[in-house]
Amino acid sequence: MSIRVMTSVWDDLRTQAHSELLVLLALADWANDDGYCWPTICALATKARLSERAVQQILGRLTTTGRIRRIQGGGRGRANRYQVVTTRNGASETVNAIHRKENTEGDSPFWSEKGEFDDTKR
Repeated sequence: MSIRVMTSVWDDLRTQAHSELLVLLALADWANDDGYCWPTICALATKARLSERAVQQILGRLTTTGRIRRIQGGGRGRANRYQVVTTRNGASETVNAIHRKENTEGDSPFWSEKGEFDDTKR
């Protein structure tokens, strides 16, 4: 489970349909920090408390709208892989790209522009 992916799903206000939110949260629950997961349709349906057909339709909508990426699993009995995509500032980015940006922005009040600790900023 990736807390970053889960948080990005909760923070994304584009999700209005409750069933889409449930499926996104289920995917985020299985996702790694890059947003990748590979649950089966049956597992998603069970976790989201929806029918398998409903999950298939929701995954189609989420893929069409760019909320997730689907990587084909290779046939019967092989689960697709999914990547939860987050949005920040109107551009689609993976969670790791956002996290790298946040960690490299030197906005700490106690660090100078040169990267040195500045005790005068207290």
